[in-house]
Amino acid sequence: MAAPRDTRRACHAGELHDARTQARLNIEDAAALCGVTLATYRRWESGQSPAPILAARLFRLMGGHLGDLHPAWDGWWLRSDGRLYDPALHHRHHHTPDGLRAQWWRLERLRTLEMELREARAELADMKKAQPSPAAPANDPVFGRLT
Repeated sequence: MAAPRDTRRACHAGELHDARTQARLNIEDAAALCGVTLATYRRWESGQSPAPILAARLFRLMGGHLGDLHPAWDGWWLRSDGRLYDPALHHRHHHTPDGLRAQWWRLERLRTLEMELREARAELADMKKAQPSPAAPANDPVFGRLT
């Protein structure tokens, strides 16, 4: 079950610092992204002023945490190399854009094959219904009567 969405308006200084470091941002870049002066950002991160939760969410997203987009993505990670990590899989297994596209094509091919199989089964059933039942060997015109 997905975690409930965070509705706080402010975050703790340590939370902001952790999110910034996970996004691999220095303080100057973080302040610029938030549109505040360096002094304001330092007050946020030191805990002297409340830091907006949106700043921490932005940094977590930049660090690859997708749970801030929607609770259904909680635990998923998107790395800077474009690899998407699924929490249900082992941490070494990942998805790539090409792999996801290939998966979609495989699924479409599977759907096509399933449809063709259903049609073939229906055709076979119709053929069996239309075919006369085999006559008893004694009445077979080719082999004649068996003695």
